[in-house]
Amino acid sequence: MLRILTLGVAAALALSSAGVVSAQAMRPDMAGPSMGGPALSTPDYVATAARSDMFEIAEARMALHRTSNPHVRDFAQMMIRDHSKSTAMIKAALTETGRPVPPPPGLGADQQEMIATLRGSGPNFDRVYIDQQVQAHMKALEVHAGYARGGQNLALQRTANRIVPVVRRHLAMARDIRGHMS
Repeated sequence: MLRILTLGVAAALALSSAGVVSAQAMRPDMAGPSMGGPALSTPDYVATAARSDMFEIAEARMALHRTSNPHVRDFAQMMIRDHSKSTAMIKAALTETGRPVPPPPGLGADQQEMIATLRGSGPNFDRVYIDQQVQAHMKALEVHAGYARGGQNLALQRTANRIVPVVRRHLAMARDIRGHMS
């Protein structure tokens, strides 16, 4: 029985690494070793998620003005829609639990630097934008998956769990666009 179970897990891992298992079907507790570590505190999670959404939206707005690539344009429009929605979901979860919704935090120094780099990227705009989106979504996935696994606030934990597959889809799409740019 243990051997069959082990073979089943090995087969699932093989299928997952081959891309056969949908990233959306994965649970946060299946995120893998790069998703390890303790969950952020609730205030830190809320602030980090807000900064992430603000960054994604700011870069997406810039992309809508600068790109002529229809895939990049579609991606940017999706970033604005989905990250506005995740911000609203987190605010609703806070309200549901009686916690005050904090004012939006400013962008982090690293995010400000990335925006400045993107602004000055010239003809490499699309490449820089998508590369930054891959990086930003990897960080966002770690934050949301960590809170979904071990967050202190159950309503926020459920919300993070709902956000994880969206971030995974964004990451996969950004990687796909990047692959077609090569």
